[in-house]
Amino acid sequence: ADIELYTKWLDPVTGVNLRFNGQPQSVWDIKGNETVSGVEFLLRKKWGVYTQLLSYTFSRSFIRYDSLNSGYTFAGDYDQPHTLTWSHHLGWKHWVMSGIWNYRSGRPYTPPKNINIIQNPDGTTSGNIIYGRWNSGRLPDYKRLDISVQYTWKRRAEYAVGFSVFNFLNNYNVQNREFFVETKTGDSGQQTYGISSIERTLLGRAVNVFFLFRW
Repeated sequence: ADIELYTKWLDPVTGVNLRFNGQPQSVWDIKGNETVSGVEFLLRKKWGVYTQLLSYTFSRSFIRYDSLNSGYTFAGDYDQPHTLTWSHHLGWKHWVMSGIWNYRSGRPYTPPKNINIIQNPDGTTSGNIIYGRWNSGRLPDYKRLDISVQYTWKRRAEYAVGFSVFNFLNNYNVQNREFFVETKTGDSGQQTYGISSIERTLLGRAVNVFFLFRW
């Protein structure tokens, strides 16, 4: 078993690489500081033809800018406190089978708080979203199981046939969430405003079948 502790203090950091709900939003003229700390744990065990590996990381990333988020510290865009990888590998005669379970805490995002109704010069109205504290919300946790099976044999050349399945359980994993103002017009012509969202997701189940040979 291996255990590693780490901490980093970055000062200054600029707003060049800032992201807002998954989208780049560079702010060139601000500076702040960032603290990253965590612990990593790794356990590897082998029983004959079967090998198991368990990796767990707890880490936090906090950023503070005097002129952003009212000066309050907020979670970094890639702050995911818990990361777990549990892998299994079995090699028996001509067969090789493996499975890997991946789990990560959801990434932070900035939730909407309210809508500000604006009276335009032409007499119409429009709405702007008022957001809460920067990165004070968190997306659903990331979960993914990958499996693979391979059969190899030799006859003048070396052959291998098999398949792999990425995200075997077809988990719904959200990459980022964006919000926008949705305008509705009633029968009387009066406009109402609401907040809607768009979720971008990562790849679902993907199957790969392969045949290889080496001469």
